[in-house]
Amino acid sequence: MGQRHPGDYLDLGNDELDWEAFWNQNEVAIRDALATEMRAFFDLFPDRYQEQKRQEDLTKKLQKEKEFVKLLLPKLKELLAQPKKVLMLVDIDETIGGKYSDTQRFNTIIRPAFLAVLNKLQPAREVGKLEVGLLTTRGELQKQLDDPAGLQKIKSHLHPSHLYSTSDYHPEGRTNIALRRISERENSVLRPGLTNENYNDFSNDGAVIKLKALENILEQNPDTAILVVDDHNFVKYLNQNSNLHGLHIDETVTFWVRE
Repeated sequence: MGQRHPGDYLDLGNDELDWEAFWNQNEVAIRDALATEMRAFFDLFPDRYQEQKRQEDLTKKLQKEKEFVKLLLPKLKELLAQPKKVLMLVDIDETIGGKYSDTQRFNTIIRPAFLAVLNKLQPAREVGKLEVGLLTTRGELQKQLDDPAGLQKIKSHLHPSHLYSTSDYHPEGRTNIALRRISERENSVLRPGLTNENYNDFSNDGAVIKLKALENILEQNPDTAILVVDDHNFVKYLNQNSNLHGLHIDETVTFWVRE
């Protein structure tokens, strides 16, 4: 077999990223990994998480993993089928996993479905069709990527040039004013025609700072389709005409089960 090129992945994306087939192939492994990952968390609260409660929580979490796959893979399939290189930027907390603290440290659980998707996408990364990075409010990312209790599990899947933290950027003032400034710029990262009601849907200043980061990322990555995966609402308003695509992780898909 000869050397592969980015364009070679187009048919592979169409043929092999069917979410239902992927789920059927990976459900058991995802379920088992989820039970393993959650055990330490459950053990911190033995009175709250007795066996029946553990099984109920895992059942709900497995459904969330399925919804995550159902949401993410069709969008990736769509973007990988077009000529541009794809850059997928993911948020961490509630999007690709969750954190909790024990008596000694913070621990991050990476959702098993995301790890399975990353493994599936390895051929696309190898030929340069896809790059994966972080866009998060967390700081000290390199330290967390080196930490077995942190983000080490995904380190090998991430492109080192695409590790973005909002701690490296500064807000532009009050949220609505900053959003108007961003939306009025040429080739804005926000789609045109947003209203005050839309602006009120932006949950916090961290989302606005992510938009500022995306302005720089977009400038540094021309002719690239950028997919932003996040549980905050701002991704719903990204400008596809600027090659920005948002995937919103709503409460039916977020990592933790709410009581």
